[in-house]
Amino acid sequence: MTIESTQPNEESSPPTEKEQLPHSRFGIWSFWIALPASIIVCAILAEDIFKLDIIFDIIPQSMCLFTIVMQGLFYCGLATIVSFILGIMGLFQRNTRKYFAILGITLSLPGVFVGGKICLMIINDVTGGLIFR
Repeated sequence: MTIESTQPNEESSPPTEKEQLPHSRFGIWSFWIALPASIIVCAILAEDIFKLDIIFDIIPQSMCLFTIVMQGLFYCGLATIVSFILGIMGLFQRNTRKYFAILGITLSLPGVFVGGKICLMIINDVTGGLIFR
């Protein structure tokens, strides 16, 4: 004679069509951090590549554009690295949907590459070109 539990085991029973899995909170945060950061990175890079002169018309001429661009890329690079880590954490959460985590990782990848390139440029400038010639 076996005694069965009155409550279903959450780990073993797959969700039915009526009960939907919640979205991963880390994935949602990953997506919402990566979205504006990747838009800003793309806007700065498009401004630099195509010489659009749209973004920098509103900046006073006394400020150094290079400093503003590098700070924007640096902070957006940090935001996309955080977003990438949160997306990875969202992928490993159990019993949650992974859509926002995948979108957050996808949106943060270009920013991670740009942030990595900027870090290598800064290391190259600090070392005086000894590492990357």
